[in-house]
Amino acid sequence: MVQRCLVKFCGNSDKTGHSIHKFPQNKALRRQWVRFVQVKRADFGEGSVTQYSVVCGAHFTKDSFRNALQYELGFSRKRELSEGAIPTIQPQVTSEDLEKERATKRKFPPASHTSHSAAATSTASGTGATSSHDTVPKKSRAIHKRELARVR
Repeated sequence: MVQRCLVKFCGNSDKTGHSIHKFPQNKALRRQWVRFVQVKRADFGEGSVTQYSVVCGAHFTKDSFRNALQYELGFSRKRELSEGAIPTIQPQVTSEDLEKERATKRKFPPASHTSHSAAATSTASGTGATSSHDTVPKKSRAIHKRELARVR
C-alpha cells in the first residue's frame, strides 16, 4: 500500500522516493505534529491520527535526521528521525494547487443570478403565477454568503 504524506498540498509518498515517518507515540510530541498539520488542514485533529498517518521527510530540517550524512553518502538506505524531531517545513503552495482545491470544494454549480433574481422578482411582485415547481428552494445562509462573496 502506498503511504502518502497527509500534509495539505504535499503529494509525496514512499513511491516518489521520499522518506515516510509515522506519528510518534509520545503524546506531547504527537500533539506538536498534529499542530503542524493543522496549519493548512484545520479539519485534522488528534483523533484523526491512525496507524497509517504519515508525514514525509520533506517537512523536517536536515538536523532532524539521526543519519543524514550516512544517507547522503549512500551508507544508509533509510533516513531515521532523531528523538523529538518535529516537522517545521510547510510545502510551497502553487496556483495550480489552489485551483485544484477550489475545483474540489465546488459542490454546487455556480448559480445563474439572472434566473434566480427574476423568479424572486416575479414572485415578490405578485405578477407571476406560483406553483409548486415554480418556487425557488430556500438556500442556507452559508451558501447565500458564498454567492454574495463571489459577486463582490
